[in-house]
Amino acid sequence: MINSLSTGPADHTLRFGDAGSKPVVGDWNGDGYDQPGIFRDGGWQLVDTFWAEVDPDDGSRFTYGKAGDVPVVGDWNRDGVVTVGVRRGRTWYVSNVILGGGTSSSFIYGYSTDRPVVWR
Repeated sequence: MINSLSTGPADHTLRFGDAGSKPVVGDWNGDGYDQPGIFRDGGWQLVDTFWAEVDPDDGSRFTYGKAGDVPVVGDWNRDGVVTVGVRRGRTWYVSNVILGGGTSSSFIYGYSTDRPVVWR
């Protein structure tokens, strides 16, 4: 990670997750700064730190989605809180709570071959 709009070496590095984990980033704790997270086979782990190596037991762990889903994060209800979601084929399933739980909303958008991009 680099903390400026310039070239050069990274300001911080982070080791987090196993091979095959998909990285996600969001402001999980509402402090105004994005933190790392990972998604793998429906399992999420979100942390609110940027240490050089994250302890596998740190952070929030929960299940939302299943293997093969594409993770997405965003402020789905415009309340200022970033929460999780998944895209399965053309259908998006999003939650308005940070710890997964039930789907708050679902909708069909785009093609199954599209890469999802979320802007908050």
